[in-house]
Amino acid sequence: MCAGAKTCASNAASTARAHFPPFSAGHCWDGRNHSKGLKSGDTALMKYDVFISYASEDKGDFVEPLARALKAAGVNVWYDNFVLEWGDALRGTIDRGLAESRYGIVVLSPAFLKRKRWTEHELDALFAREGSGSKVVLPIWHNITRENLAAYSPSFADRLAKNSATDSIDEIVIELKRLLAAPTDSASDSTQGTKKDWQEGIEAYGAMVVQVGGPESRLVTKTAWIMTGEHGYLDADRFVHVGFNGGGDIMSISPKEGYEIVRCSSPTGNRIIDDGYPKWRRIMLEEKLKNSLMIYCKKKVG
Repeated sequence: MCAGAKTCASNAASTARAHFPPFSAGHCWDGRNHSKGLKSGDTALMKYDVFISYASEDKGDFVEPLARALKAAGVNVWYDNFVLEWGDALRGTIDRGLAESRYGIVVLSPAFLKRKRWTEHELDALFAREGSGSKVVLPIWHNITRENLAAYSPSFADRLAKNSATDSIDEIVIELKRLLAAPTDSASDSTQGTKKDWQEGIEAYGAMVVQVGGPESRLVTKTAWIMTGEHGYLDADRFVHVGFNGGGDIMSISPKEGYEIVRCSSPTGNRIIDDGYPKWRRIMLEEKLKNSLMIYCKKKVG
């Protein structure tokens, strides 16, 4: 017997997803056509930002950390551990997630390439969504080579992909946030003519600074994005400040006035210095092409 409802649902999903019928283009579990004429930018019918398709063997070492990082960044993720509850109709819930997600991350691994029936079902469903010419499938290579993927699907091997060996989870999250923040025609129309500074009053945001050139270099790039509500990029110069020590081997960043840092990480693996200054986060710069530091911030209360 399973220890809890979510565990039961997750275990049951691994079994039940193996017995799905083929997914016809655009049709959900109830026979309705959800994707007819739907483009990746048409978000009105999209309940989720992204669906994660993966082989269960990859759950612990990569997929679970990825899903949690996406959720922490404000991405609405269809991931079985987040969505499935005890007693759910698994086929209906999963097919609905496939139809109502703007994008589908596909974690391509040796286990995935074994053509398990449920992973093939999910991949077919996501490719069916691309029938109208929109981009839906976002591949991530995980412990595979181009040759492995070419043997599985020659055409798929040429699609631009992320690689877990070279792209950190933080970098993958940022790239997805960039895709989700891309303006649509409807979004442009709705904001046209308004002069309100929409960046004021942001409740929470994330930011990353990348220093290029190793110690003593002052060349940096800054990115900042919304963590809650709508997806969007912020004016990084307003939301993150960068400084260096006299010796040039330490980089410090701080948030916009009125915000506090709640957590931080270094996608490039630099040592983070905890020296008791809550407003700043610091890393030791190393002799490598890129050194980076990411912070997550929220508005101060009171």
